[in-house]
Amino acid sequence: VTNTGDVTISGVTIEDALIGISGLAITPATLLPGETGTATASYTITQTDIDQGQITNTAIATGTDPQGGTVTDTSDDNSNLEDDPTVTDLPGAGAIGLIKTGSFTDESGDGYAQAGETISYSFSVTNTGDVSISGVTIEDALIGISGLAITPVTLLPGETGTATASYTITQTDIDQGQITNTAIATGT
Repeated sequence: VTNTGDVTISGVTIEDALIGISGLAITPATLLPGETGTATASYTITQTDIDQGQITNTAIATGTDPQGGTVTDTSDDNSNLEDDPTVTDLPGAGAIGLIKTGSFTDESGDGYAQAGETISYSFSVTNTGDVSISGVTIEDALIGISGLAITPVTLLPGETGTATASYTITQTDIDQGQITNTAIATGT
């Protein structure tokens, strides 16, 4: 806080609603004209802040002039000329990981794959980034799915969502001895 006037300002304190401070004293608490006092505070970042990519807020400095009048100013980001909020960028990266597993169901019970039997697929999508990912869906051309939603459809960092689908085995699949395919998970 800088005393930009021509009289001494005393009892200077800071209020910042986002940080949750009121009456934070600066050092020194009395400022001669042109003199600057400082104070520090910290704020614990939330997931919502990270998802927004930045934190925007302001603070208010209040002091008393020699005649007992109140002097205030709203914080500025880089100068004392305008009251504009301070914007703190929070770099974040969205990333997801997909694990797909398949399980053959021997519906005939003979121990062999038959055309018309099924493979059950399980999809597990994990948010490996540090921002929330929403609208997560899966595409799998072999199974013929597009836009298969996982549950839950919005994943917080570290959270996993799942989905299932099945595929009917063809004689060509049996003749090849295996089925190999991939899926793609997409989110915002």
